[in-house]
Amino acid sequence: MQNSLNESATNADYAEAINWQSNVFPQLKAQCLSEYDAADCLHKTKQSCIDYCSSLGYDYIAYAGYFPIGDIKHDFSHFPDNFVSTPATGLKELEVLIQKQCKNRTAPFGWNDIPTDSGKTSDQLKELLRKAEANNIHNGVCIPIHGAGAEQGMLNVAHSSKYKAKAEDNLRFLQFHAMGIHEAVKACSDRQTKGMSKTKALSPRERECLDWIAAGKTAWETAKIVGITESTVSFHIRNTIQKLNASNRSHAVAIAMACSLISNSPK
Repeated sequence: MQNSLNESATNADYAEAINWQSNVFPQLKAQCLSEYDAADCLHKTKQSCIDYCSSLGYDYIAYAGYFPIGDIKHDFSHFPDNFVSTPATGLKELEVLIQKQCKNRTAPFGWNDIPTDSGKTSDQLKELLRKAEANNIHNGVCIPIHGAGAEQGMLNVAHSSKYKAKAEDNLRFLQFHAMGIHEAVKACSDRQTKGMSKTKALSPRERECLDWIAAGKTAWETAKIVGITESTVSFHIRNTIQKLNASNRSHAVAIAMACSLISNSPK
């Protein structure tokens, strides 16, 4: 009997998730694509995100999306103000560590599961998690987002009680939700960059160097072809990696090609 009740509840949650995915999110996206004020659209999206995550039992929500075209970042949070505003041990510092993991992960992961590669990072993470618990923020989970246009994002959720059920079954619904919210925000971002040349995301020299790297040339070979020093080529490549929020030069090439920033046919 109990199993039947649990199954019915799960089916109801799934039906609600599908409703949000098929009805609510397209409406949000349509609003973002219409003549609504961009700030108003983002506010509507934020409130919808908070409402839905709250219905799944999460008390705290934060979204961040990075869009290479136009070098735009959109984010919003529904965490305690004193945790958000703390410069060294607050949400922003924690998101920096989380974002590094999102670049190479697609499945949801807990904040406590973030691997560390140095004692310093480990100490920093421990302090950030300790600060979070001091603000009654528990069971933090991140949903990585990877969009079709090489944009990246993440949805972070947490509970206000340490002993509250983790609602692990809801993670699949959160993944639905994260992509829907990201699509709505992307629509808003596309409006902001409407008419902007994609090539403006990188300088002409950055595109030229990345074009040759994409063609299989080394930094030394690119320097000889372009007529600049090898260190200058490396400087431009580092800039493209940073601007495109990439993990390395190969990742930067993939993002640039996905966004039509380079042609892989240098002249």
